[in-house]
Amino acid sequence: RQVLVFDIGATHLDCALVVEDDGVFEVRWAAGERIGGADVDACLAWLCLEQVKLQTSERGFHDLEDLERMDHDAWHRLLGACEKAKRTLTGADSVKVQLPRLLPSAGA
Repeated sequence: RQVLVFDIGATHLDCALVVEDDGVFEVRWAAGERIGGADVDACLAWLCLEQVKLQTSERGFHDLEDLERMDHDAWHRLLGACEKAKRTLTGADSVKVQLPRLLPSAGA
């Protein structure tokens, strides 16, 4: 029997092909890359930003063109929302990302 094992951590992805024969396990192949769950979170965050920019510009809002320059706290709120969505996808086919407030309000 052959098993492909994936270990996805926050910053690293490891894969191994393990073969079992009469209760003896042998690793036939293994590799790792410096990419992990945190990278997935960041990719989801950028995808969300692109969707927000697209939807808001379609409605005539053009003041969000520089969302990439949002403050540090807003970026981390967005990353947290994306991580939560990613974890939800472990047991679901789809998920809506609940976006936190990304830009300071006009009076702040």
